[in-house]
Amino acid sequence: MCVANILKALGLSTATLVLSACGGGGGANVASIPPAPVVQPPAPTPPRSSDITIFANPTPMEYVVVGTSTKLGETPSSRYGVLSTAEAEQLQIRYSSAGYYEIFLPGRSWDTLVSAAGYSPPSETNFQPNGFQNMAGLNLVPAKWAGYKYSEYGNWYARDTGRSGWIAFGIPTPAAGVPTTGTATYAGTVHGSADIMSTDMLSAPSYYPAYLDGKVTLSFDFQRGTLGGNMDLFMVTYRDPIAIGSYNFINTIFSAGSTTYSGRFDTAVSGDNYFLGRFTGPTAQETIGTWAVPFVFSQGDADYPPDNQRHQAIGAWVAKQ
Repeated sequence: MCVANILKALGLSTATLVLSACGGGGGANVASIPPAPVVQPPAPTPPRSSDITIFANPTPMEYVVVGTSTKLGETPSSRYGVLSTAEAEQLQIRYSSAGYYEIFLPGRSWDTLVSAAGYSPPSETNFQPNGFQNMAGLNLVPAKWAGYKYSEYGNWYARDTGRSGWIAFGIPTPAAGVPTTGTATYAGTVHGSADIMSTDMLSAPSYYPAYLDGKVTLSFDFQRGTLGGNMDLFMVTYRDPIAIGSYNFINTIFSAGSTTYSGRFDTAVSGDNYFLGRFTGPTAQETIGTWAVPFVFSQGDADYPPDNQRHQAIGAWVAKQ
């Protein structure tokens, strides 16, 4: 049999052989040995969004979101850019009928939410879009650890647009679920950041904004349609917390039966100053909000020395009765 025919029968190529002839007294000179077949490694196991737990017993829905987003550089003198509360410029989140959490980043499309890369076991608080890993993320506080059932909050970022922000999201209260009689006080926690930049020791020379936390109290008169309250804000440091300010609510807007509310903070410092909120839960058991407030950084410590300059703070809150 001709060597070429033998190779063909074995499924091998003649490209690696030099054949002088088949029959007629001729022969074949082997120039090289065929390489061993390449064995492809098995495909990696895809991340499992179904392992993520944000709300207990979720049902398919798009959650209501309130948030503030902006752009921020990574230099010692960076300041927040123009702030936006527009829905199109916030991260959106939903639970799909397929049983997965999905997020929508401004300028992109819906993508499955998975645990952030590099965590073992998978993180319960740090997530990212499956198709955009290490380039975007959602980091929860999270509120469920404090007993919240219908509300969550955290911060997010997208490296391709340079946009980031704070959001609060949850299961919206239907209009019929908002009380129209009586009063209620909601007490909650605040988280956010300020454009006071500090060195990131793990990725120097990068800089990141100061982290803030605090408390918020909201007092509603559902029958009269009025709202009062206040927010206390602190900078989190390696030492004792640094007081940023205590702010009473002013210019509040709330009407009887409304699922939303808004207002401003009592401060003479100029800058972005607002809060926007929604009720969450079947009968308004909880509430979520986004906020912005300007301040002068006049107190500090060795890690954050005061500069007596005007700065901007942004963030989100969750509160419950």
